[in-house]
Amino acid sequence: SNDGFDRLVALHSDEGSLFDRILRDHRGKLTGALADVDRDGPIHLTLHGLSEHTLALQAHAEDIEFEGAPGVLLSLVDVSPLRAREAALQALAHRDPLTDALNRRGFEAAAEPLLASGRALALMVVDVDKFKAINDTFGHPAGDRVLQTIVADLLGVVRRDDLIGRLGGDEFAVLLVDVAPGMAAQVADRLRRSVGLDTSPRATVSVGVAHRTAGEPYLSLLARADEQLYAAKGYGGDQVAVATG
Repeated sequence: SNDGFDRLVALHSDEGSLFDRILRDHRGKLTGALADVDRDGPIHLTLHGLSEHTLALQAHAEDIEFEGAPGVLLSLVDVSPLRAREAALQALAHRDPLTDALNRRGFEAAAEPLLASGRALALMVVDVDKFKAINDTFGHPAGDRVLQTIVADLLGVVRRDDLIGRLGGDEFAVLLVDVAPGMAAQVADRLRRSVGLDTSPRATVSVGVAHRTAGEPYLSLLARADEQLYAAKGYGGDQVAVATG
């Protein structure tokens, strides 16, 4: 047993030693590693402490000889800091730093399993009306504040399972999950009406909406929502347009 390690994972004395816990939770993995003559790489283990602290471990097995008898040396390495850094880098790669919405790559990656699930989906494409004029008149910091406020407004009208992404510039996408016919249009109009209430300078948005047809690829769904966005802008902006197909 390693008392310092046990304290790190908040192990109670009546639960046994660290190695007792590893054998209890990962006996199959360890047995397989020790029986594998080649042992080409480490095996990965996870220990959950009572304080909700989780440790990621790598176990390495190596043949040794001790006092003339063959044996196996098993070493454990705590790779939790490495895993935390990897998760942070992954989050940065999929997030827009200005608004904290998903970026295009992150949005498409998060949408992929939802598209494969067969659930009822609808896509909203949201674009700020006359955004260039806002930047030219009030400056880019003001434009940045408008974009941040719009994401906050989006968070106020969608649910936890829905996805929000910044596709680029002043264009956003929202994937609505488990939506009945007509529901996406209601959400889009609620967003359209709420945006101008708390943006400074005042801004309006146009929204294009398309409900996904059975098996429809993402790019087709995006193209139909985009087409409706341009239709909404053609009506003068501050509008919602919905695909009928």
